[in-house]
Amino acid sequence: YVLLLIRDAQGAPAAVRDAHIVHMPLVTVLYLAHVLVTPAHRRRGLAKILRDVPTTLARQLSDVPLLTVGEMEYPDPADVDSIVRLIAYGRAGFRALDPRIDYQQPDFTDPAERGEAEPVRLLCIVDRDAESLDRETAREAIEALYRVFATHCLASETEPLRTHSLRAIDAMTRVSLLRVPRDRDDPALAALTPIAHAHLP
Repeated sequence: YVLLLIRDAQGAPAAVRDAHIVHMPLVTVLYLAHVLVTPAHRRRGLAKILRDVPTTLARQLSDVPLLTVGEMEYPDPADVDSIVRLIAYGRAGFRALDPRIDYQQPDFTDPAERGEAEPVRLLCIVDRDAESLDRETAREAIEALYRVFATHCLASETEPLRTHSLRAIDAMTRVSLLRVPRDRDDPALAALTPIAHAHLP
């Protein structure tokens, strides 16, 4: 587990990121979990620093190829921030795993404080500039995420989600990687947006 904090000149927090390094047989998965850059410090390159530092650390700790993985909301035209965040990852060279794997983040809410769990459908993004990813590496990306979730979520809630996505991957010869937009006029944005509203089982 990696927790990074950047302070401004006055010592106040400017940005924070947490990440997980998960060693798998074929790849080491660097899961970029959460990031927060305060409004006064946005668009100054801090988000890139908070990607680069854990990437360097993960490479130093691994003797197999590194796969950086993140999660993003599907772009919503009514939510400008969702598009801005996606563009930042597109410019960094990330692509999205085929949405047909139906990746879902488990409900992080304390079970004692809620009713039925409400997982969140997200895009799973990886730092690969390719048209597709081999099935075994895609499996390890998903397996690594759910290993992290297993540390703080109920197995009864994470296991069905994990199994669901892995079955979808197993039905593919290779897993397509969708382009992530690099600006607001990028056709990749229009290609992804309808998927957010499509019915998934």
